[in-house]
Amino acid sequence: MSAILLTAGPVTSNVSFSRRGPTSLRFISKEQFHAAANMLQAAYLGTTVTVTSSCRGSVVFVKTPPNDAAEAIAANTDIINMDKYMARYYQQIPTCVTVKIREQLISMGLLTHEQATHSAFNFNAPNPTLPQ
Repeated sequence: MSAILLTAGPVTSNVSFSRRGPTSLRFISKEQFHAAANMLQAAYLGTTVTVTSSCRGSVVFVKTPPNDAAEAIAANTDIINMDKYMARYYQQIPTCVTVKIREQLISMGLLTHEQATHSAFNFNAPNPTLPQ
């Protein structure tokens, strides 16, 4: 379950997890990924949505921004700590999360255009902003 939180970027799909997640967990099914993502959602660490990426739907987990996740992370230190969470959250979204998925997440209000199109954020700022 914590492996989803340790993937790069604010968004992880079942496809990106199977390609970029820990080697020992890359073969989990879409249903297993969805179940783990739902447990994280119940812990207030993100939102699980299903979006259409081609002819099939993709399960996507959108992580809660670190500023909003602090209380949930403090309550779930057995799952993740804030330093690791922030370091991974502000990394680039894997290319496996397609432009079409990113556009759908933007239209749903779950992802900003800046998060979808830029590779890194300045996480020294109180509210993350793009590097100048």
